[in-house]
Amino acid sequence: MKKSQVLHAPGTYDVLVIVDETGSSVYPGIAVAQELKRQDPSLSLLFLGPQQGVGSRVIHQEDLPLHPLPQRKFQQKFGILNFLSHLPGGVYHARQLFKKFHPRLVFGVSTRLTASTLYAAYLLHIPTLILEANYQPGLATQLLSKAVDCIILGFQETASAFSRTNTIYTGTPVRKEFYLIGKISPPDKGEKQNILIISGTRGNHAINQAAIDALPYLLPVRNQFVFVHQTGSGDYPFVKQGYEREGFRAEVVEYIDDMPKMYAKAHLVICQGGASTIAELQASRRPAIIIPAMAAHKQQTYNALGIQDTGLARIIAESRLSGEILAKALQNIGNHPETVPQIWTNDLEFGQKTAAEQAAQICLQLLERTIGRPLEESYGRI
Repeated sequence: MKKSQVLHAPGTYDVLVIVDETGSSVYPGIAVAQELKRQDPSLSLLFLGPQQGVGSRVIHQEDLPLHPLPQRKFQQKFGILNFLSHLPGGVYHARQLFKKFHPRLVFGVSTRLTASTLYAAYLLHIPTLILEANYQPGLATQLLSKAVDCIILGFQETASAFSRTNTIYTGTPVRKEFYLIGKISPPDKGEKQNILIISGTRGNHAINQAAIDALPYLLPVRNQFVFVHQTGSGDYPFVKQGYEREGFRAEVVEYIDDMPKMYAKAHLVICQGGASTIAELQASRRPAIIIPAMAAHKQQTYNALGIQDTGLARIIAESRLSGEILAKALQNIGNHPETVPQIWTNDLEFGQKTAAEQAAQICLQLLERTIGRPLEESYGRI
């Protein structure tokens, strides 16, 4: 059986990586898993994650073993009560999985969908490490903060939200390819600019609609732009038809398999403010127009403000987004590139260690605690 196939067989795994179906969860998990295998090829890793969709597809493409984790939907309007009502069932299911796979460490990207699995690991005295990638910590991390062994942070300022000292700032882990992109400039513009539009793994209708609505305003400079537009599944037909109708050069896709390649070609990125996307922009040093999703409860706005302060991005609130406003932003940056500095010197901090390298080292340190400890010490406490 190929590793990339869904895994059902029991066994003992050094590290379980817990993710949900979103790119902001899956990509950091993959980055840490790849770095762990680089630092110690003997480690056995298993992903617990989405049964289907883009998240599952990405994990399979990286040839990583996956066991499906049931996904639950939360109604945001009920807040913490709705979240807590799902917790017991999720904890019970996770404990059964841990008895089956016997992990020595559980690493999770903290979201509401992964919280019950991480809490189950705590109850079983399994070392836990979670990533809080957002500037403003989510409900899951706040509830788990006193239970887990360590929280790694995507933003240094986030540490002030926690009373314990079990936080370490590493940045959000991204794949090494993005750091390599950050050391080189994109192709010479010549008479065209390559615009990469990322609507997110689930697709963002507001961004897709605004991009098509912007095209009539850009007709006088139509030959100046070449678009690569990732739409998500729902909006693909009308986005593709929109570019064709207005006569723009565009590659329209539902999903981008090789995102680093697209970043390398891009002169400008238009995207949401997910933590993983922000980290990729920082690593690749690509200027951006960031449109934080309203459904993300200000988290994406806080994430975007951090990168805007570096001069790499401009923010357009989704509530005021329109085709005309997006077109003006594109033209302004195209005519005045000095307004968004393109700094092609990717100087890593922390002694040239990436966020993924630091996270992997913390995982290895936590694993050392379990060496020589009988598995029954944990799994007997059911």
